[in-house]
Amino acid sequence: MMNLEFKKVTAEDCHKMLPFYGMRNNRTCDSVFLESFIWKEFYQVSYAIWENKALLWLMEYEGEYFSAMPLCAERDLKDAFLMLEQYFNHVLQVPLVIHLADEDAVRCLDLSGDAYWIEEQEDAKDYLYEGTALRTLSG
Repeated sequence: MMNLEFKKVTAEDCHKMLPFYGMRNNRTCDSVFLESFIWKEFYQVSYAIWENKALLWLMEYEGEYFSAMPLCAERDLKDAFLMLEQYFNHVLQVPLVIHLADEDAVRCLDLSGDAYWIEEQEDAKDYLYEGTALRTLSG
């Protein structure tokens, strides 16, 4: 059932992981390879490629496992999410916790029911810049 093999993120893995970035517009700043690479030691970042359709995450901090939303095409998001949830529930034997869930994914997965608890982290919002202000550094 669980054909997921998580491995630690390395610079050499970049070419395997890059095709999954940008498959779905998730509008988070954390959806770039460099972010995963920079935090790989602090959060013990591991990844698995599921059926060549999705890049799945496994992270750990202070003994707690968590993940980010799978990187994949929208048509594969539900199946990838369910596979990740099964891995957490049956292999790790813990509930699935996802940080970095974008609104489009939450809506696509219809996570609004009683089965999932969703909380916006006000202090973790991304910065948005007006293009002209950024180009001219006007503040």
